[in-house]
Amino acid sequence: MTEHDIQCIFMSLVHYQLRDYRLIYAVPNGGARSPVTGARLKKEGVKRGIPDVNIDHPRSGYHGMRIEFKVPGGKPTEHQKKVIADMSAEGYLVRIHTDPHVAFSELKSYLDGTFVEERNEPRT
Repeated sequence: MTEHDIQCIFMSLVHYQLRDYRLIYAVPNGGARSPVTGARLKKEGVKRGIPDVNIDHPRSGYHGMRIEFKVPGGKPTEHQKKVIADMSAEGYLVRIHTDPHVAFSELKSYLDGTFVEERNEPRT
C-alpha cells in the first residue's frame, strides 16, 4: 500500500462518515512531478515538508490539526521534521500516521474534544 492509497482511504472515511468536512483537505505537496509542473507549483506557494492533510478546526487549545501519512516503516524526512516542529511550536496538533483507520479515529476524537495527549509531540 502506498502513501497515496493510505490517504485516499482516510479521505473516503472523512467524506462518508463526517457531517461537515469542508475544512478538512489535502495539500498537493508530494509525489513525482515534471520539472515544469514542479516549478509552477512552487510559484503558487507549494512547499516541501508540509503535512498531507489540514484540519482547520481549532480544538482543545490547538489552532488545528495536521496529518502526515507514511507507509508502514516510513519515516519523515529531515525537512518534514523541521516543518512539524515549527507547526507544533505554533500551536497545531501534528500527527504522523501509517494506518488510515487509526488516523480517522484520532481525527474523530480530536473533533469531538476527547483527544488527550501531551501537546506538541508528533507520534511516529
